[in-house]
Amino acid sequence: MREISGLYHRRGWRVDVGEDADADEVLVASIHEAMHDRLQMTTIYGCTIALLQERAVRDDNPDGLNETLAMQRNCTRVHEEFATWMSTVPAGWGSEQLHEAFPLYVRHLRRAQLRTVGLGDYLAMHACQGLARACMQPAGLAELLGQIDAATLTVGMLDHSMRPDVRLVRLERALRARGWGALGDWTGDAVDLSPERFAEENDPDWAELSQVATTGAGVCSRPQDARPCPTTGTSTPSAHCAPRSRSGRHQTIRHRR
Repeated sequence: MREISGLYHRRGWRVDVGEDADADEVLVASIHEAMHDRLQMTTIYGCTIALLQERAVRDDNPDGLNETLAMQRNCTRVHEEFATWMSTVPAGWGSEQLHEAFPLYVRHLRRAQLRTVGLGDYLAMHACQGLARACMQPAGLAELLGQIDAATLTVGMLDHSMRPDVRLVRLERALRARGWGALGDWTGDAVDLSPERFAEENDPDWAELSQVATTGAGVCSRPQDARPCPTTGTSTPSAHCAPRSRSGRHQTIRHRR
């Protein structure tokens, strides 16, 4: 029996639906890969990797591809915890269902959930997204790219403030100390993730809450922080993203049971 699995690559994603294309596991796997694409292609760190991958493939440069693999490894936690939360909780899954279908991803869900305890699913969605984007939008990388030819960038040129998984650790520490601020105090009426709620029109609170979440996630950039990791351009994209190509090769992220 073929297992359900997903594969994210530099030009989109692919999902092996196994024996039942209508299974809930297929939906979760599909959303998971789409979330990888969303995070990768709307942040400076992800877009930089994509650019370097395209150039390395065009030039048939294996060393260049190895550099992009090294860069991708530096955002593994950020990517997997974001994609796992965003694909499971909105689908009504918890740790038990995820363990039955994709047990390797339970740890990613639990880590993401620990950061959003007490927010409720709707606000936690914004928190999860704001945190991931803050990690993938290092201001230092933007400054560095403004000073060099992007084609010459190597992972060795990235200090800790430019590495998403290091930024995640620092942001987690800051959030434990300070909480989510205004996001936790939100008094709007959007409290759940039910599709029916937004079936007729877009979420009117989306833009404002996204900004609040991103600001909350960026607490480590405040002056009183001894080790800042400022972000750049952290506004969150629209809830509705255009689909991308499903074909491609190189720089893959495989997801299996």
